[in-house]
Amino acid sequence: MASSDEAWISEWSLVRLAPNVVTDVTAITVPPSTLSPRECAALTQTLFFEMGFRFRNLVPEWFQARASRVDPSLVRVVVEDLQQLLAVEFLEWLGVISDVVTRIVPALSF
Repeated sequence: MASSDEAWISEWSLVRLAPNVVTDVTAITVPPSTLSPRECAALTQTLFFEMGFRFRNLVPEWFQARASRVDPSLVRVVVEDLQQLLAVEFLEWLGVISDVVTRIVPALSF
């Protein structure tokens, strides 16, 4: 991380477990400028969950987390950047799966 102010992002301990399965892009379109830092974290965690990540839930322990001491404008900027990155991934994923042909294959009977 570039600075201690940015180190709070590592508190989420993100691990990708599944591909992107988002079907509702509402969370991507919420402007972080209208939210408190804690609400930004909750929004981001919703995105992480829908995008197939496992993470440490910071919202219940917000006041103990390092993120609560970070400048609110930095939290909003990071959340906005994450929204943009995850939106691009979402659109790319839609492009990939739109070309996939599905076929139901009957189970083999023994």
